[in-house]
Amino acid sequence: MNWKLSTTDNEIIEAEKIGSGAYADGFKCDKGRVFKIFQAKTSTYREFISLKTFEDQCKAYEKAQKLESLNSLVPKYYGRYELSKIEHLNEDVTANYYPNCCYSIEYIERVATTEETRVFKDQHEAEFHNHDIMYMVDCEIRKGADGLKMIDFGTRDVLKRIEELCDYDEANFSDPIKNAFNQECENEGA
Repeated sequence: MNWKLSTTDNEIIEAEKIGSGAYADGFKCDKGRVFKIFQAKTSTYREFISLKTFEDQCKAYEKAQKLESLNSLVPKYYGRYELSKIEHLNEDVTANYYPNCCYSIEYIERVATTEETRVFKDQHEAEFHNHDIMYMVDCEIRKGADGLKMIDFGTRDVLKRIEELCDYDEANFSDPIKNAFNQECENEGA
């Protein structure tokens, strides 16, 4: 394992990078967990989207974990973590991430087949929507020992809504757009 994640509680977690997406990287540790750490962005626009996506995904996991009808359909959620340092091959790379935008979930190795994914979504999408977990577009279904589980979901499509508020032009992004989005989230309880 060539990554070290140091928490603000002085825990050092050795990990290996197992994936990278538009907003975050995934790290597997030997505790059967994955840490999803959101990447630092170079523009205020991308930073805002990344931070709001982190908040939204955490809220969705927290909601699903509390609901009996959903908690068996998602991996165990271990919560949010604050990191003090992120190292790769003993080099400090903390500046490449938002160390306070990290959460941990149960690691599930096997990816479901295309057919299993389609059936899972067909059977359970309405249940997630009934509990205001609306964003499942690029979710992934994993196959664990106790059944299929969904990862990478949220209460809303953060990127799409911010693009709509900006009239699909990043140059229009401003404090009033941030405030409008934050107000919408507050009004929805999101």
